[in-house]
Order: sequence, then structure tokens, then C-alpha cells
Amino acid sequence: MKLALGRTAVALGVTAAALTTTLGVGGSADAATGYLRLCLDINAGRCSDFTAVSDNFYVKDPVNTYGNHTWQDSISSLYNYSTRNVCFYTDNNFQGSSITLPPGYRIDDVSYWNMNDAISSWKSC
Repeated sequence: MKLALGRTAVALGVTAAALTTTLGVGGSADAATGYLRLCLDINAGRCSDFTAVSDNFYVKDPVNTYGNHTWQDSISSLYNYSTRNVCFYTDNNFQGSSITLPPGYRIDDVSYWNMNDAISSWKSC
């Protein structure tokens, strides 16, 4: 079972602990697979999966990391199939507004948090 974060369940900068008191726990099968799905469109449109050694996602500048502008200020939906919390930031180098996505959770449309096409870095947190 995948869980979506609703608008009333979370605000920018809310910690994973606060989220788990509002929403149920995600399915263990999805959370154990160890990847992060980032999508250019809402509702899982035009996605790519990102894996990391030991679930340690660490991208402080997508342009330098991936060699193109595909993921810089272009993400519209997020899916965390890892075993770690992942924090997303509006600026490079883990700066600016942020949102924390716990394992097994998803956000089908990040515009609810004013982060549509604004995410510039992310890491395990």
C-alpha cells in the first residue's frame, strides 16, 4: 500500500515524526526496494528512478550531478521507495524551503507545498 501525503497532513519543513502521527505506515514491500522515483509531471508522469548505495541519496546540484537540466527545478511528483527519509530543498546545497518524505510515502503533486518545479537538491535525512 502506498500512502500519499495530503495537503492538510504536512507543511513545508515538517519532520517525518510529525507525519507518521497523521498518516499510517507505508507497505513494507515498497519501502524495502531502495529507490527514489522523481517525476517531471504530477501523478507519476515522465519519471526516473534513482538508486543509491546504502540508500544515501545525496544530490546537492542536479545539473552538475546528471550533466543536464532535466531535474533542476522540474520535479512535480515524488515517490520514496527507500528505507530512509529523504529531504527535498528548493535551492542547491540543501538550502531553502524543504519537505521531508518518509519511506513508503508519495506526493502526487508537490504544488500543494509551493514546490512544483522548484526542487533543486535532495538527500537522506
